Amino acid sequence: MGRPLPLPQGTYLSWLDFTGSPIGAAAPAGSLERLARVKLSDGAEFSQHTPIDTAAFARLNFATSTSNLQRILDRVSAALA
Repeated sequence: MGRPLPLPQGTYLSWLDFTGSPIGAAAPAGSLERLARVKLSDGAEFSQHTPIDTAAFARLNFATSTSNLQRILDRVSAALA
């Protein structure tokens, strides 16, 4: 076996705002899972204790390789086209 990978030093999150998009009406993460075959977190899950309505948002954890992230973003873009 090779050398063990280092432990992550942090997390990498991005909030994607789908307001005004065809999938932004409700639960965009579920729509993207179905249409783009990518798993994002539903923004509404993270609105507790905040005045911001995150129902039209999805959260992307991009602690992955650049090539995986590019594939995810390409799939999301294609699903919105």
